Amino acid sequence: MASLPKPVRVSPLIKLCRWTLLIVGIYHGATKRNRLAKIEAVVREEEAACKAKKDQELAVAKEIANEKELIANTPTFVTRFLNKYVESTGRKIRANGKQIAAVVKIFITIASITEIWSDGNVKAGQLSLH
Repeated sequence: MASLPKPVRVSPLIKLCRWTLLIVGIYHGATKRNRLAKIEAVVREEEAACKAKKDQELAVAKEIANEKELIANTPTFVTRFLNKYVESTGRKIRANGKQIAAVVKIFITIASITEIWSDGNVKAGQLSLH
């Protein structure tokens, strides 16, 4: 087995430089981390505000899509009733999606209470609209 050579004695100046650079590196890393943490905190606040706004916009878009889907899937008896109302009164129905959705919900509630068939025919004497 080969014997290891005797360790070389490191100069005190080199030791001092190594320790100094180690301490300076730790200090530099800590100050940079603190600086970046402050910047990141501001960025996170901005992202949270943007996320809240985006979530609100998505909720509104989802509500509008639901209203459009509800209007598109309006049962035929509701459409016929509204058309007869317009013909008999001569008045136009000016309503936004929420109002029409409310009317459709009322009709669906009435339909479930009075057991209206899926094709729109009402069982005799069960539903009278005044």
